[in-house]
Amino acid sequence: MMKNSIIRMHLRHIWSALLLAGFLACIIPAVSALYTFEGIPLEVAAQGEIEGGDLLTFGTYGLSEPPAEVTFTLPSDPAWARIYTAVWGGGTEQYSGWTEISANNIKKTRYTLYGDKDVQENVYSSSHGTYLIASDAGDVLREGKNTVRVTTSRGRRG
Repeated sequence: MMKNSIIRMHLRHIWSALLLAGFLACIIPAVSALYTFEGIPLEVAAQGEIEGGDLLTFGTYGLSEPPAEVTFTLPSDPAWARIYTAVWGGGTEQYSGWTEISANNIKKTRYTLYGDKDVQENVYSSSHGTYLIASDAGDVLREGKNTVRVTTSRGRRG
């Protein structure tokens, strides 16, 4: 008799634990990374018109050995500026390493690249270890000559 009541009590605890686990599984939101094999569709975060100014773009295109450097001249201090850097990680989703972006040797920002586990806000990882990195630079670019330099680890840990 005592043995049956102990078994019923254990079954009641097991059912309670299972019901609680099921309830929590239903109310806790799923967590996911920003990586997808086919790439991440980019969405418009803001749009509008530039009033009283010009939209200027500068860059180098294609594959090159790091470091990559571009020098350009601005007619005035920018109201807003952003550096976009594409990094090719060797054709694998697991590529990890780092990229360092410097503007006018004033601001150096190093981004660690985590491959398919990357969830950084301004680092977009698409298929096969390809990254697009966005770095704000309005506070370091000035009227006149400016230089942006990008260095990568090329697969080295760091």
